[in-house]
Amino acid sequence: MKITKVFKSEVLASTDLVELVGERLDLFSEGSSYKALCPFHDEKTPSFDVSPERQTYKCFGCGEQGDATEFVRKMDDLDFREAVEYLAKRVESEERVSDRKSTRLNSSHVVLSYAVFCLKKKTVYIITHTLP
Repeated sequence: MKITKVFKSEVLASTDLVELVGERLDLFSEGSSYKALCPFHDEKTPSFDVSPERQTYKCFGCGEQGDATEFVRKMDDLDFREAVEYLAKRVESEERVSDRKSTRLNSSHVVLSYAVFCLKKKTVYIITHTLP
């Protein structure tokens, strides 16, 4: 399968780099970015910076930098196509989970709406049959 620039852009737009990196590294917030120990070299002081605004990372110790695709490529030793496919599958599974939650919420809303309807109906019956 050929990976187009448009497809890669869509996958990257749907990927939260902070969440992706946070699943693999211990990130902590520092100002408007997140920091961690760099996974690409040994260090004692965190120099790995993740920018949620730019959706990029950079290590100020070893110079490694990139986007979600580059991070997955380097962490999992994948080629470009495999990295984009991995991210696409990840996005797809997150969307399925989100859809299932949405369906459950919609079902719960229907049940709750019916319960409220029944209570109102019962209240009207009690008021009309017990008050003089």
